[in-house]
Amino acid sequence: MAIDFSKIAYFQNLTAEDIPETPLAWLQSLESPSIIDFVNNENHPWRVITTLLQGNSPSGFYAVHQLIKAGAFKKLKINVRVIVASVEAARHEPAFSHVALPEGKNLDRCFGTTSLSQYFLRAQMLAASIRQVKPIAVLDLQNTQGSSPAYAMSLRQSHDHLALASLFCKTLVVSDLRLGAIFEQNFDCPVVSVQCGNPELAQNNHLTETALIDFIEQKDLSLRELPSDLAVIHDAKLIKLSANKSVAYGTEPSDADITLKDMLKQCNFTKLAGKTHIGWTAKPASELLESESRNEQALEEFLAIENGHIYCQPGTFLFSINPLLPQHASDRLFFVAKEELKLNKK
Repeated sequence: MAIDFSKIAYFQNLTAEDIPETPLAWLQSLESPSIIDFVNNENHPWRVITTLLQGNSPSGFYAVHQLIKAGAFKKLKINVRVIVASVEAARHEPAFSHVALPEGKNLDRCFGTTSLSQYFLRAQMLAASIRQVKPIAVLDLQNTQGSSPAYAMSLRQSHDHLALASLFCKTLVVSDLRLGAIFEQNFDCPVVSVQCGNPELAQNNHLTETALIDFIEQKDLSLRELPSDLAVIHDAKLIKLSANKSVAYGTEPSDADITLKDMLKQCNFTKLAGKTHIGWTAKPASELLESESRNEQALEEFLAIENGHIYCQPGTFLFSINPLLPQHASDRLFFVAKEELKLNKK
């Protein structure tokens, strides 16, 4: 079925009676990206929630469904705009399992361009819908895969960014990467993208729902006291596979250009004290891997290849390791950082 990338459905003040009983049934009732406005007073400020930018990140969508069913959007001191983005990818069987359609694009890599082509047009239209309401905060809800704990990403470290992140997690990654993600866009307000942990774990979905209630009910996030155990990671680097290269997980070298050790998937949010063996390859890193950052640093600062073995350099902090190889390796293998976690104390 052909996709109309200019189509967006609009709803206002949905109630429990307006939506199906389960999140999946609600998703299946949607035919395109959808904007749901909860307007309590035209003079109240707006907050924006984006969900399902990636089709396999359902926790935010689950939480919004539960909050509508519970009547949580009624009688708020703010107005809320909810955006349900990659409906087609989320509906693709098995539901909530695909970042994008098989021949599609990751929508959260399509923001910040002037292209009017397909997913880039959709991203521009969704960004315009955010700017339309002049929000005081934008919250993007996604999920990590595998064993990673929840964390948040933003371009800046201000009190408001930290306060927003602290509703959901204990770590804020301040990144100058320009990947086309929504959190990199300028909406004249704090923008944070929260990776809510593995959506297959019920506790992560429950925590997302609880935190989202705090987000819509707290009138002034700038007055929120920051927890003393909130940590910040600076200058993270994205490591991804070069085009037309192959990767696999395993316990020994394989026919893939790179074989990563199975144990790597258990190293999320781990600082490697010593030089650590993470895989095998017969080629130099420069032919296989890329690092994306506005402040480029050599791959050698984080990785070394010696006699066909791949090592992480001492002191490398690993997080957001992609367990879904090889399908999405061109998007991300993992993030690395050299800077240690720093506690933020107000």
